[in-house]
Amino acid sequence: MLDPVTNFGKATVTGFNAVATSATVDTGQGARFPQPSTDGAFNVTVWNATDYADPSDDPDREIVRVTARSGDVMTITRAQEGTSASAHNTAGKTYKIALAITEKMIADIRAALNAIAPITFSLVDITGTFDDSNLIFTLASEPENGVALVLLARQPQFPDLDFVYDGVVTLTFVTPPPSSLSGEPFKALVY
Repeated sequence: MLDPVTNFGKATVTGFNAVATSATVDTGQGARFPQPSTDGAFNVTVWNATDYADPSDDPDREIVRVTARSGDVMTITRAQEGTSASAHNTAGKTYKIALAITEKMIADIRAALNAIAPITFSLVDITGTFDDSNLIFTLASEPENGVALVLLARQPQFPDLDFVYDGVVTLTFVTPPPSSLSGEPFKALVY
């Protein structure tokens, strides 16, 4: 399952030591983050923002997993994604916590995309008489998913504008295709 995300999920965090299992952000800033009880757990990055504008520059940066949140207090699992649990409580320093792109997030997206079944298309004939009045034509076979893209004389025809499709095998045209197109390719790309 993909972790929840949000825009601008960043807050100032009260310093915590290397064994802490919770982190408290400034008053009201917890609402900037997803709610794990309804949205699912997620990873955040913690770093010393006083000395390092970019978290990747902080040698003590850490990715932690937020597994619960009550207002501005987050329950965390330490040392995620190859980082080490570090103290984030040096006096006089400001620490930030941010929900940002991590390696896990990209790996999860890649896995979700790879799990999508490929769509298989087939090109099938359409049968019916071009006689300037015939509105009903038939696909040679039923599409597996009931979807068809119709091509008449190599030109796409548009559902609900040019024809209505019953999702099985029947195409009913709004205006009859002219008999002058008889012999032209009349196909459906179906899946």
